[in-house]
Amino acid sequence: MMVNSIYLETTALIDLVLKGWHEELLQIVKTSDELTTSQYSKMEIQKGFLKNLILLFNKANQCNSIERVYEFISNLSRSPNRYYLGACVDAMYLFERNYSNKRPKELSEQYGNSKEGEIRIDSLKRTLRTIIRRCFHRIDKAVKETYNPMSCFTDLEEPKEDNGMFLTKPSKCSDSNSICSIKNYFIDNKTSFEQILIKLESLEEKDDETKRRIKSLKEILKMIRLNRPFSNHDDNYQLCWDCSDAVHAVIAPHTIITSNMRHFKPICDAIGKSVQGYSVNKI
Repeated sequence: MMVNSIYLETTALIDLVLKGWHEELLQIVKTSDELTTSQYSKMEIQKGFLKNLILLFNKANQCNSIERVYEFISNLSRSPNRYYLGACVDAMYLFERNYSNKRPKELSEQYGNSKEGEIRIDSLKRTLRTIIRRCFHRIDKAVKETYNPMSCFTDLEEPKEDNGMFLTKPSKCSDSNSICSIKNYFIDNKTSFEQILIKLESLEEKDDETKRRIKSLKEILKMIRLNRPFSNHDDNYQLCWDCSDAVHAVIAPHTIITSNMRHFKPICDAIGKSVQGYSVNKI
């Protein structure tokens, strides 16, 4: 009997395992037999979404009230880092959802006569700590297989807490003690990456992300042609992340699930891969 397996790229993995509120994605997962992902996805989460949650947790530890945390998040609207702001908003939603389900008796037993503000800031830190500590465990529990054909960050571990603060390392490839084999992976799949590059260059409209992907693919293919060094311990490792959607498409042996059809559809079409999109909840 054919098994209906799907591959969760990084955003879909976050949406399913760490957020869990996109109904269309939940329905796709419910009708699937096997969920798979990649170590590459986990590392993207580590250096992106999870790192941002850690920064928020550490900031919450420095704040003496929940109001100060919200003030900090509000000030992020002036920052160019929209991903940090987005992660903070998602984290506060998870906190509020968790907090609103607690009964007064439960809070009274846990906190006694503490003030509401004190309870909320402590509950926020507890929620964030749980998400951060259990992130990779929840991912490993949700998926049947985690592919790692390029030996990406084989020594990735759950975040460590030291004196009430989480360490943000590892947040980049060079933090790994092992050397990845991304160069060999591109060599082995050179034809697929060349086909993706041709397809992207043929697009009439190219946003900044697509232009960055085209540039990185050209650079990587050129390095392979000239047999130049290319790994997580070389200065050019960022090129790998600049073409991440292409890397996911080549890794995935099953239908790719994503909310980013705009970028994944042409990439998957170029190499004959199946892709299925889902919509985010509309309020």
